[in-house]
Formats: sequence, C-alpha cells, structure tokens
Amino acid sequence: MTDKRALSRRRLLAAVATAGGASVAGCGYQPAAGDQAWRVSIQTRPGLYRSPIAHWHADGERLYGISSNGWVSAYTPRGSLAWSGSPDATLEGETMVANGRVYMQVEDEQVVALEHDDDSDSSSSQYGSDAHTRWSAPLESADTDTDTDADSDADSSDEFPTLVAGHGLVVAARDHLVALAADDGTEQFVLEPTTFDDQRLELVAITDETVWVVAVPDDEPSDASDDSASSTTDPTLYSISTDGEIRATRSLAGVPSWLVAVDSSVALWIESDGGDVRLLDPDGSRRATVVSENSVAGIPIVVDDTRLYHYTQGQLEAIDTAAGERLWVESFDSFHEAPVADADGVYDVTGDPTTTDGCRLSARSSSGEPRWDVRPPTDLQCGDETYLVGDRLIVRADDELYGFRTTQGDRDSVRPW
Repeated sequence: MTDKRALSRRRLLAAVATAGGASVAGCGYQPAAGDQAWRVSIQTRPGLYRSPIAHWHADGERLYGISSNGWVSAYTPRGSLAWSGSPDATLEGETMVANGRVYMQVEDEQVVALEHDDDSDSSSSQYGSDAHTRWSAPLESADTDTDTDADSDADSSDEFPTLVAGHGLVVAARDHLVALAADDGTEQFVLEPTTFDDQRLELVAITDETVWVVAVPDDEPSDASDDSASSTTDPTLYSISTDGEIRATRSLAGVPSWLVAVDSSVALWIESDGGDVRLLDPDGSRRATVVSENSVAGIPIVVDDTRLYHYTQGQLEAIDTAAGERLWVESFDSFHEAPVADADGVYDVTGDPTTTDGCRLSARSSSGEPRWDVRPPTDLQCGDETYLVGDRLIVRADDELYGFRTTQGDRDSVRPW
C-alpha cells in the first residue's frame, strides 16, 4: 500500500523545485550593456516604388529615416515604428530634426515642417501613425531683392541652402539669411546678401539667443586646409540676435572646419589658427581657447551644452565647455566617421573587420574610462552608422536596424576591464 503522505511530500518537493527553477530562469537573468535588444527591417514608403533612405537623424528620443522622396519613418528606442508620412511636395534639399519635427527643403524654394500627433495610435498600421505637415513657408521673402543677373540665378539655383533648426528657429542660409519660427513658420527676419558683403554663407549655428553665421569670400576655399586658393578678405563670423540685429562681427584667420552651438556660446576649430578649439560669447569676445591634441579637423559632438567631444583619426578629446578646459584625451578607434555620445559616455563600433578580432561594440565613460566591450552579432559585422536613441545604441547595417542596450550589467558576455 502506497503511503499517501510520502507521495504528497514527493509532489510538494517536485513543485518547489520546478518553481525554484522557473524563478532562477526568469529573474536571475540581467541584460548587460552591449546585449542585443532587438532587430528590425527598415521601413520605406508603402507602394510599388520605394525610395532608398537618403537622410538619417537622431534627436535622442527618435531615429528618423528620410527617403529620397521625402517619406519619413520615425523609430522608438524599442525599435517600433512610432509614425511615418511625407509632405505633399518633393524633397529637394537638406533635412533637419528638432523638437520632434522634421524640417525639409522641398520644391519651389519651400521649407515644410512635418510632425505627428502624440496621442495618435501607432499600432493601427505597420507604418505607424500618420504624420502631417504643420506648416510650409517660402525661403525667398517677398521683400528679398532677387533682381540679379541670369548667371547669378543659374549659379545659386545649383546650391541648396544650409538648413539649421533649434531654439525655436529654422534658419536657411545661402546668399541671404532667412529665419522662420519653428512652431508655425512665420518669418522672423531676413538679411540680404549686402549684410554679409555679398559673401557666401558657409556655416550656421543657433543658440538660445543668437544665430551664428560664417561668411566666406567667393575666392576663399571652403576647406581651410586647401592652399590652392587664397583671399584678400578674411572670413567673418557674425553674431545675430533672434530678431535679426547684428550684435557683433569677428574676423577669422581662416574658414572653420566646424562651428557648433554650446549653451549661449559657439565653438569652432580653424586649422590655420593653430588648430585649437575657440569658445566665443555672443558679443564676439573670446571666452576661452582650449589647446587641442588633434592636429587635423575632426568631428564635434555636443552633449547637454556642457561637454564637447572632438574626434579625429582614432583620438577622442573631451572638453568642459563651461570651464573652457580639456578634461582628457584617449584613443577611440571608431570604425565609422565619428562615435556617438550622451551624458554617460561615448559609444561606437570599433576595430577593423580585416583583423582577427574584427569589429566590436565599445563604450567609454564620460571620464574617459573603458566601460564595456562586446562582439556584435556575426550578421551585423561593422554596420554602416550608429545612433543613440534613449537607452539604446542603434546600429544601421544595410536594410536592418539593430538595437543594443547601453546600461551596464553583469554578464560573462561582457569583457571586463
């Protein structure tokens, strides 16, 4: 005769063991930094004729892929498609993202702002919720003097304006400067070519109270390292208030390789001026000069208006823009044009696909210390470009997007440092 009490005890122990195993399997796993979180195929405009993605932008909350026909696909940090859509016009020039909107130059010298309703249901379609055009505005003011000769018209029509958005403005610059309100497209001010001595408007940056413009003589090479041409007139930096008033001008030793807004100031790098990072205030005065370890032009990366990373040729330097001091310089062999960064650190694909080690996903902390280093999936290889969206490092490779965690965890798959 079977002892019912023994049988019940055996069943109880088995149940406890099963529950314990499930608990370990379910709760013991802690995703690590560098772990792959998702993979999705890139969405393009539905229909028979699908245009390739021509522009990519990330604003920290979304990743935007813009097709050559103007179709926009906005992805969340989790890899889902938040929204998509296009303006009722053909994309012809530059695109820019700010404040959750996509600004693009379209046909007939127009700028359009595309956005979506945050309350719309993105699950209703595989293409996300529909976007709509918030506003459309001309790049040529009715008061702009367009009485130029045919040759000038022909030359300018071949060049699309530089388009910059931020701090409540959308600015287009070519031979003249047009500033539009980012919210509704109303014209804020227009500055004629004569304001800039008929010079070419090369670089533009926007801070909370200032529009910065670099005007370059026509005979000045656009690359400051190009000695094949020279000019008798130096490039000029203009500090312009948000209502169009010229606050200050400053003659520059050469054409800056880059110009970026940092809080209320601007940072620039000129090779012929010693190759140091200059920080200038809105009145045109020099606030700080940071001696740079980079002897050639690099890529600037601004984080939270307080940190500037300058990357070139496998070397990364960090600058505290508030103090005007260089914090550290470390090697960072980015496989792509430049790494990406947030308040916690710097990330990218590093290495060389032709070597035994191949490419890896790597991160350094904001203090320059190595954080983590992992080998990506075999099918990813080195990818084409990287972006930071929320807490995900997104790597684009061909027609796929891969999302990786950036937060640190404890896993054997992460190589300790």
